[in-house]
Amino acid sequence: TDLFAMTAREFLKAEKPGDPPVYFVWVGGGPVHPDSPYFYAGMEARIHGFEDRLMFRKKTRNVEPYFAGADVFLLTARADPFPCVVHEAMACGLPVISFDGGGGAKELHKDMGAAVRFGDPCAMAAELREIVFSSAVEEPARDARRHYILQNWTSQKYYEHFAGLVNSAIPPRPPRPSLAGPGRVILAGDGACSAENEVLYATAQTLERAGMAVEI
Repeated sequence: TDLFAMTAREFLKAEKPGDPPVYFVWVGGGPVHPDSPYFYAGMEARIHGFEDRLMFRKKTRNVEPYFAGADVFLLTARADPFPCVVHEAMACGLPVISFDGGGGAKELHKDMGAAVRFGDPCAMAAELREIVFSSAVEEPARDARRHYILQNWTSQKYYEHFAGLVNSAIPPRPPRPSLAGPGRVILAGDGACSAENEVLYATAQTLERAGMAVEI
């Protein structure tokens, strides 16, 4: 959150007369009591005079309207090994700017986004200025990002890729008796978590295509 506010500060410091106004919206804001990151982000905006350009919105399950109304997605996380929010942003056509070395974002967005020096809001603001006023935010480029996600990073493709990695990493071993019976797999979950259910069903489909009998 602090790096998001600092990036906004650096970007707006370089704003020129006639530039279209750019607004920074953080979705998922938390409590603003002293010592919370949101408190200091708000202080940053007040001290430097850009409160009207930095907005915090409460947590919501439906973030698609925010993606649809945005031009660029800034991932200011210092560490995120596999940020699925990058998939969501790109599925809505957004270019993504992240920190190099902060996790797997760079490997996900590839050349359809940008990765800047780790933890450097000045570098992120400069890259944002390059992108937000360029053809990268126009519809042909947005369509290319949507297509990339649909071709490479749907949930089903991800699960199949993950299952392939697991299979390749497990050495073959002799068959042993199974309570499930020969050629049969039983998957179990508590049924309370929709994300867990999605993983179970996707895994079951992958195993069934491999010729296994699956019971959930």
